[in-house]
This record gives sequence, C-alpha cells and structure tokens, in this order.
Amino acid sequence: MTGFTYFCNQYMNISKYIIILLFLCGLTTKEQVILSTNLVNNPSFEEYYSCPVSTNEMYKCKYWWGGSCEYYNTCAAPGGVSVPSNIAGFQYANTGIAYAGACIYGKSTIFPDFREAIKTKLSDSLIKNKRYCTNFYISLANGDIQPGNYIILDSAGMLFTNDSVQDNALPIISNGIKVQNDILNIDTVNWLKITNTFIANGGEQYLTVGNFDNVINWPSGVIGQDYVYVDDVSVCECSFMFSLGNDTTLCIGESLILNPNMPNATYTWQDGTHDSTYKVKQAGTYWVRAYFPDYNITTTDTININYYPSPLVNLGNDTTLCSGQSLILIDTNQNYIYLWQDSSANPTYNVTQQGVYWVIVSNKYKCKASDTININYKVCDTINNLIYIYPNPATDNLTIETNFNEEHRLEIINLLGQTIYTTYIGKKSIINTLNYASGLYFLKIYIDKEIVVKKFVKE
Repeated sequence: MTGFTYFCNQYMNISKYIIILLFLCGLTTKEQVILSTNLVNNPSFEEYYSCPVSTNEMYKCKYWWGGSCEYYNTCAAPGGVSVPSNIAGFQYANTGIAYAGACIYGKSTIFPDFREAIKTKLSDSLIKNKRYCTNFYISLANGDIQPGNYIILDSAGMLFTNDSVQDNALPIISNGIKVQNDILNIDTVNWLKITNTFIANGGEQYLTVGNFDNVINWPSGVIGQDYVYVDDVSVCECSFMFSLGNDTTLCIGESLILNPNMPNATYTWQDGTHDSTYKVKQAGTYWVRAYFPDYNITTTDTININYYPSPLVNLGNDTTLCSGQSLILIDTNQNYIYLWQDSSANPTYNVTQQGVYWVIVSNKYKCKASDTININYKVCDTINNLIYIYPNPATDNLTIETNFNEEHRLEIINLLGQTIYTTYIGKKSIINTLNYASGLYFLKIYIDKEIVVKKFVKE
C-alpha cells in the first residue's frame, strides 16, 4: 500500500476516495448470452496463499498480484487489512469475505501522477474477433475523507494485454485493449455495478484493473488520491445476437410466437410495439430490434412468414337416422389424407350405428383440418315403409312412389361417395338411369330432419 500509506502519512487532511471495483461473471448476467465460464480465477478474492497481516500484500491472494496494492480479508486482525473495517474505511464485501484495494491515482509534489493496479492472468487467452463482457462494482471508502471535498476520477476499468503490465508508480502505457467506465455516481454506502463489452484482438491473457486515462481531470493545485477496492471480477465470452428462427411457412389458422428471449433487453418490433414476444397470425416480414442499455448495444433479426392453404372438411350437421338406415360420410376432395375416429383412412365412412364420428384431413402441405358429427338413431319404420322403389335392379328407369303430399329432396350417390344426381320427388317420380354405370347406388331422401337411405342396383 505504498501510495495509500505515503499520502496518509504525509497528507492527513487530504481527501481520499476508495473505489471498489467488482467484476462478476456472466453466469449472473441476464442481458446477453454467455458463451463461456468466467476467465478470471478467484474472482471474489476468497482464496489466498496466506492471510494478509499488513498493507502491500496483494500477492497473498491466490492468482492475483499488484505491487503495493492491498488484500483485505476477514481472516486478518481487525482494523488493518480486515473486512469490513480497515485502514481505508468501512465496507462489507459485495460477495464473500474479501476484496482488493489500490490507489488508482494520486497526486503530490513528489509523485505528480501515481497509479496502482491489481493484476491477474486469465485462465485462457482471448480469441480474435470474439466479443467479451465484463462486470464490476464500485464503492467509495469513507476513511480519511474530508466532508465536502471529494475528489473523484472520471473513469476506472480494465486493461487487457498479451504480456503482464509492470508494477510501477507511473501511468500505465500499453497497446492493450482498454475498457473504461464513468464512475461519477459512486458513494461510500452502495456498490455500483459497471458493465462493458469489447472485441478481442486475440492473444490477450493478462488483466489489469485500474485507471488508464492519458489525461486526468484533476483540480489544479489539489494534492490527494483516489483509492479503490476491487471485488468479483468477471470476463466472459458473450454474444448479443439472437434468432427469431428460420423463415417458415405455416398453415392457415396457425399462429407463431416470436421470442428473442434476451432478458432485460428492450424491444421494438416492426409495428412499433415493445412487448417481449410477438404473435404472428398472418403472412409477412417480421423484425425486432433489441437494445441492451447496460452495454449500449443494439442487435436485430428478421424472419419471413408465409402461409399454406388449409384443407376444408364438412361432415354436415348432427342428424338422426331411422333404425336400420346407414349414412355415408364423405369428402369430395380425393387428394386429402384421411384419419377417422377408428383409425381408418378411406375418403368415405359408412355409419350404421349411433355415435360420434370425426375425421382429420391433411393436404399435400401437411396442413390439417377436422370435423365432428353426432349421429343418433330412432324407430321410424313407418316413414321408410312409405317409400317404394322399383324395379330393383333397374335398367332404363327407376320409379319412386311415396305417400307424402309434400316434395322432398332426393340425392343419388355412387360408391365413391359422389352425389351424381339431385332432385325433388313427390307422390311418384321416375328417374332415367339409362346412362348410369352398372353397380350399387344409394338414394338419400330428406324428410324434415330425418334422412331415409335406400339402395338400388343398376344392371
């Protein structure tokens, strides 16, 4: 703690600040997709080679070093480098029982630009053109601060380099990647989370935490320092990209929920809405823009949705048949694939008993539709006995006689379930069957809400 001790001993009335930098791994980051574990070893400084007993012992923290920087841990004797009360002030760790400390900037007549930084080697080198996300937290120390005379740096952050940065009291000059953040909102009570993101050049394997400004906006003539605590450092490969899915085609009547699934992002869809999901119900081009405020990054994705026609199926209204009658349930589109309630697959279904009948039809696009009909039966032999057909088998003509005073609709249906003739019959009607192909036919006669079905053969 060379810098802190020097300024404390020589300038007891000088304002001091402690900035606590906490860098947490993306395992708890919700704004982006984390593609790797934390590359920082011992991120919250919990592990140590030996318990610190004095200042300038950052090297006792496992995987970390930093010249004259401090290592604070509850294992230390109260007051000196312990937690929460220590030589720099009073603060609990953001997580766990330990943190680090450094004078990230100091100014005196002897040292016009004094800087400390804590350092570590990442568990793996950064990969070229990959995006990485960083997180850390800050808190001001309240030790040896003159009220109303706070001196705060504009920024603090991280430096990523291929080689380790040397320990010295001079400004850190490096060709590495500098990731800095505004720290003007810190205070002595709360921890301030700071996030950032960057694209790696490739090969960076050392991390330095401190201040890397080329120009320091320090009040003219003021002697003092900014001291920082550091806890919970994280560097993770991440991505802000998302996908709405591949362009796709739905069946008419279907819908699709578009879900970017990027928590804590704010969304703007193509129609100006801002919901986290979007329900597609018609063909079109759909896009969403996701904004990540913590990182000031915006990403977008687009999807095209088309629709196939769905099949049409209609089994008719629920009906009641007379005992002994049958009903042919049919669909006229022979290109459909059928599945009836009993797992049969014919385009027609012969109903001979009471029940609920349903069919699912599929077209060439694999779009499906269904319909259901309830069939009931009752005793109505008297109606059936009032209808006479002859000759049966028929050759040139078929005669139909009834005892009804009103006309009723009649349909003639072939074995394919096709209605080949429709007319209205009264007391006596003659139907020309000369051109009918030989085979079995069905007569369907609608009498009020009932249907009478009779068969005849054409020779």
